[in-house]
Amino acid sequence: MATARPVARAQFINGLRDLANFLSSHFGYPVPDSAEITVFPDGADYAERCAHVDRLALVLGVTPTDSLGHYSAERHFGPIAYRVVAVSDSGELEGYE
Repeated sequence: MATARPVARAQFINGLRDLANFLSSHFGYPVPDSAEITVFPDGADYAERCAHVDRLALVLGVTPTDSLGHYSAERHFGPIAYRVVAVSDSGELEGYE
């Protein structure tokens, strides 16, 4: 679930910083080659969720893609991907058979 609530958002960002600081000071601990953070925006319907993706894509400086009912935008920060995905109400591309 996605959140824009200030307290929950701050806790998540602080957690990321704490993890980065921990890994920086403990060189011998393994890290993955890559990681993904995926956010599923809330919305009353698919169009509203897609509008959230469009707004975030603009800020991220990327072009959204639509694949089988999953409308998404993704930006990489080094090996870390930040992705926002709107899933159609049916979970499939409308009209796809």
